[in-house]
Amino acid sequence: MPENGTKKVILVIDDDPMLLTLYQRIFNNKGLGVLFAEDGQEGLRLIQQEKPDFVILDIKMPKLDGISILKIMRGREDLKKIPVMILTNYDRGENREAAEKLDIVDFLVKTNIDPSGLVKRVSDYLSNKK
Repeated sequence: MPENGTKKVILVIDDDPMLLTLYQRIFNNKGLGVLFAEDGQEGLRLIQQEKPDFVILDIKMPKLDGISILKIMRGREDLKKIPVMILTNYDRGENREAAEKLDIVDFLVKTNIDPSGLVKRVSDYLSNKK
């Protein structure tokens, strides 16, 4: 992870390219670095390689779903402390319960939060972790 004084890096794992483009612009405007993955396998590879400061994770994605990624992260010593926020359209009870058991920062439904509100939550979380 980046040391103090360097740009914080957010990894957004979502299969919606328009959403990724939007978040890239907004996070960059806040002075945060942004990495993206459009499927779960690529997202897990970036988590392992880059060790981002924060992960925003969709649940339903091609190749590897978000809950599986969370289980892998929480089972690995080098990844288990990376904060994860779920951002999904799949607000079924079992998804929320499974994610919350895996130590997430928050579980948000895409239609219930605007992009600037999401960026504020992530920025506030990172500011409080100093």
